[in-house]
Amino acid sequence: MNNHLTTSNANNKYLIEYISEFLIDLGIDPELKGFNYIGEAAVMFPDIIRSNKSVKDLYRIIGEIYDTSPKRVERLIRMSLEAAWYSDKINLSNKIFDSQYFNEQNIPSNARFIAAVSEIIRMKFICI
Repeated sequence: MNNHLTTSNANNKYLIEYISEFLIDLGIDPELKGFNYIGEAAVMFPDIIRSNKSVKDLYRIIGEIYDTSPKRVERLIRMSLEAAWYSDKINLSNKIFDSQYFNEQNIPSNARFIAAVSEIIRMKFICI
């Protein structure tokens, strides 16, 4: 699998492979730049929350890693999320959210989506 995730907080090849496969399973297109940004964000999210920083700080950090602006990181994550959300292949809402609250007209925020993905990844690696 061609993987561009750097996961600077995680030097574990298995973790990078798991994140990539999980995002692909959710319908996130690995050809979109937002794919890498979502993977990075999911790994960094717990540290950002613990240090009382915001998602905007997360975008800035990822932007520094990929030499791009925080606005671009935010926009490309959103575009990747929307592309997967509107895809006919899967129902993303049912795959990662317990409730039926989210629907075609009501997409979760980037932060909520990243938090959900991060939690699923964290639980997978705590249970190994």
